[in-house]
Amino acid sequence: MTAIKGTTIKTEFKRICELANKGETFIITRPGNENVVILSEKEYQQLIRAKAYAERLSGLVSAGTSAEDTYPEGFFELFGSGKALGLDESPEELSFSNDVKREVL
Repeated sequence: MTAIKGTTIKTEFKRICELANKGETFIITRPGNENVVILSEKEYQQLIRAKAYAERLSGLVSAGTSAEDTYPEGFFELFGSGKALGLDESPEELSFSNDVKREVL
């Protein structure tokens, strides 16, 4: 997130819009902490969907709904349940050799 002044918006609006569409987020600082955020429509839609999902989960949890009810209809038919996938079993032990060299990034 990049903080910019309102005067920068006036002079660099096109460039800021192009950068926002490439994934950059801008916070426009204003007097009295009345700041504004510029982000792409794609990112905005993702935030709206995440908010709606969080509100749905919150409502389900407060209503005492089971975990299976938090998944979309047909999820378990499509992907199966944890038991069918063997997720209820103990994980297998993985052995690691001490002579393996790790690449340093």
